[in-house]
Amino acid sequence: LDIKKESNPFAELPSHFTNNYFNNGLFIDENSSPKINNLINEICEKLFLPRSSVNLFVFASPDIQATCLNVSQKKCVIQISSSLVNLLNEKELSFVIGHELGHFIFDHGLETDNKNSLEFFQKLRSQEISVDRIGLISCDKLDYAMSAIVKSISGLDEKFLNFNIGHF
Repeated sequence: LDIKKESNPFAELPSHFTNNYFNNGLFIDENSSPKINNLINEICEKLFLPRSSVNLFVFASPDIQATCLNVSQKKCVIQISSSLVNLLNEKELSFVIGHELGHFIFDHGLETDNKNSLEFFQKLRSQEISVDRIGLISCDKLDYAMSAIVKSISGLDEKFLNFNIGHF
C-alpha cells in the first residue's frame, strides 16, 4: 500500500505547527552545518526530491530520536536529536534521514485506522520496512543501514559493538 498518493487530505499545516521547530532546534543549512546539509542534498538527489521540500532541525536531547512531519504534499520537517547525530557516522545518518524522508514520500502519519487493532500494528510495521528501504537507498550499503539500526536501538557506538550483521 506504500504508493505515493496523488492527493493529500490536507493542503498545508498552519505555520504555528512548524514555528516551534525554529524555537527548539537548530535549522540545518549550509551555514549552520555544512556536513549535514550536504548529506540532505545528496539524499534528495538520490530520491528525486527537491531540496526545498525538506527542512531539517537538530534539537538538543539525550534521547535517540528522529521524526518527520508532513507539512504539505510538497514539504516536510525532519527533526533529529543531537544524541542521534553524535552517535552515527555520516553514512548511518544518511540512512536515518532517508528513513524519515520515506515517511514523507509515502504520506505516512495521518492514520485514521483503529489504533488498537492488529491490522493497524501490522500496517505500522510494514510502513517501517518500506521506509527502511528508502533509508537503504539513501546510504548505499546494507552495512551502514544495519549499523544505524543497531546503534539507534542500543544507544551504543562502535566502541562497544561487534558489527556481525549476520548475528543480528
